[in-house]
Amino acid sequence: MPQAKQRELIVERLPIMKGLVPIYINNSLYWGGELLNSFLVVGEPVNADQNDFDFMIKNKPFLSSRDYDLYANKDKMIINFKNKAPD
Repeated sequence: MPQAKQRELIVERLPIMKGLVPIYINNSLYWGGELLNSFLVVGEPVNADQNDFDFMIKNKPFLSSRDYDLYANKDKMIINFKNKAPD
């Protein structure tokens, strides 16, 4: 039976998810989303201080996309959202 690529990838990595995640995930599958939610890590947002800004100036992000850059500064993950003018 065909299945969503995201499900194939997560089941390959974590076989226990096979019974938890529905074959197709979409916006109408509330229960599937809630099951996935239980595996997410919950963290507390921390405001950036001057050390974080200095760190971003001196270092390259370890991951960069069109919308944000990610930095890892010791035990803190820094997400720098890129400001753009609306299209």
